[in-house]
Amino acid sequence: MHFQNPRSFHLLAIQDYIPIQQHFDSSLPYEEQIDGYIKRAGSEGPALMSGGERILRFTIWDQSGSDTDLTVTHDNSEEIKAYNAASADKSADLPK
Repeated sequence: MHFQNPRSFHLLAIQDYIPIQQHFDSSLPYEEQIDGYIKRAGSEGPALMSGGERILRFTIWDQSGSDTDLTVTHDNSEEIKAYNAASADKSADLPK
């Protein structure tokens, strides 16, 4: 991505959260609302979890440039390792 202003990247903050349903529109299906915000291991990997809850990731525009990134550490490492191992097996070039 090309930025006109070299400081532009400081205006975006990545913020991870454990979802709280009351912060979403109750008239719309919850799962549809969060689908694009679920933090995953890769583009199609399993959702990253913390304490049994999916981690949501938002990119926030911060005009002041003073916001900092907020991250939540995932705790489903074994699931991620199993997914990565299965993905590696599927993409391996096996002799015919």
